[in-house]
Amino acid sequence: MDPLPGKVRFWAITSLLLICSAWLLLANLGHYALWDDETYTALGAKGVLATGDTSAVIGHNIVGFRGGIMLKNLRDRFTPPLPTYLAAISFILFGVTPYAARLPFALCGLAAILLGILIAKRQKVPGLVFYLTVIAILGNTSFYLYCRQSRYYGIVLLCAVAIGYLYFNWQTTWRHIVLFAILSIGLFASNSIAYFQVYLALAVDYLLWGKSSLKLRPVHWLVLLGIQGVGNAIILSIWNPLATHHGSALLGNNLLQKGILFFWNLRDINACEFGVGALLLAAPFVYFKNRNPIILRCLVAMLVCIGAACLVSPQPVAQTTVADIRYILPVIPLCILLEVLTLKSLSRGAYWIAIPVALVAFHTNFLNGGLFTAKGLHSSSLSLCKELISPPSDPYTEATHWIERNVKDDESIWVLPDYMTYPLMFSAPKAVYAWQLTWPPEEQFKGLPLIHFAGKEPPNYILAFGPVVQEVERTIQSWKTANVSYSRISVIDYFWKDMYRPELFWRQSSPIVNFNKDFEAIYVFRREN
Repeated sequence: MDPLPGKVRFWAITSLLLICSAWLLLANLGHYALWDDETYTALGAKGVLATGDTSAVIGHNIVGFRGGIMLKNLRDRFTPPLPTYLAAISFILFGVTPYAARLPFALCGLAAILLGILIAKRQKVPGLVFYLTVIAILGNTSFYLYCRQSRYYGIVLLCAVAIGYLYFNWQTTWRHIVLFAILSIGLFASNSIAYFQVYLALAVDYLLWGKSSLKLRPVHWLVLLGIQGVGNAIILSIWNPLATHHGSALLGNNLLQKGILFFWNLRDINACEFGVGALLLAAPFVYFKNRNPIILRCLVAMLVCIGAACLVSPQPVAQTTVADIRYILPVIPLCILLEVLTLKSLSRGAYWIAIPVALVAFHTNFLNGGLFTAKGLHSSSLSLCKELISPPSDPYTEATHWIERNVKDDESIWVLPDYMTYPLMFSAPKAVYAWQLTWPPEEQFKGLPLIHFAGKEPPNYILAFGPVVQEVERTIQSWKTANVSYSRISVIDYFWKDMYRPELFWRQSSPIVNFNKDFEAIYVFRREN
């Protein structure tokens, strides 16, 4: 018998976990500039502050990502609204800063950890399972990195954990049913892909295992689905991705490409350390040995979540070689549970085996095949701690400083690559960010100043990040026949790429100093005539 630790020890360890997690989530939270995905949330929140709606008009600027494919009537109608409104509330309370933009989502991550530990206590899990879970949570660097973003990630993780708990501990009470429905609406209002994968996983589990234990009468189904139906329909009537040009991307991949995406996600769960590859591969064999139904149900749920995300993912397979792993965030809690149960079984409950193996498994990439990767054997959790203590700068912050010193109010800048426009639009809003839209204009864009349309009015400056500078220089040469002249006036001596995104295969904890200054820095051109 291996009981849960006594009350004093349990709360001491839980308090230590929460203190460490709070530091990992909040330390230097506002240091980095918001990167492009984050700014869609933060700029939308600024629109909410100005109009009450997710307006794309932010002062004299337009948030026109890829020609405005997420917009309808100059409103963002592609992005589910809850993260944007949470960020807007945070701006009201704490000011319009990167810290305030990220804070609500970091707190959601902390709440998810607390909820997970309270679930373990209520379920009276064995002591070894409790200790391994604490070690696994602290070692899941991806969890902390995603929850530190001004994006839907933290809300999705919190809602997924809460919904999973309510489902596996079902009570046929109105309070339980209504809470389940409200959390589901919150998940849908945060990310519809996550909602689809969680509900498809629940449906499969219900048909295979839960139908016999979840005694739902027709009136319960009516309330459970009716509340969600009304709430989700209201959201969808306003924020409907299929009513925007970007919605067509949901249907862009064929069946073979969706299969490729499924394989990529399985591979990149290991590469991004959502889970420990060796333990996840061992989980099916452990199940066949001891027939623990929780292992099988978690495995099926994980595969269904990945498959569901691949069915509706807007990621164009033809343009990349890695998965947009952010779309399968709900698998992180499943990975942690699977790994803990697998390791407990493999160690036969022996603390002296399980605890050292857990420290290696969850705090290094050794069992993720780290010896055979480009980065080699390392500890992502240790790297994150070092980074939070002394974080480097970033290209957007360096470019913002230059703009603040040199660009006058209302002068225009064309930024390339185009997605790097939006971090600067948030952090250096005095400039007008040019050429996001195409000509002739759609109906919703008619009447906007010409500076917003590519090729209609030359911008005062061109800001080129990285290798795209070579294309910019060729373009500038071709303009000379039209008597439009630009010259390079500055090179911002910083590596151009934003290496602090949450995906571990793209993240670099220390600054890159050995780079080619000819095409890997940040380049500024000014119009001469």
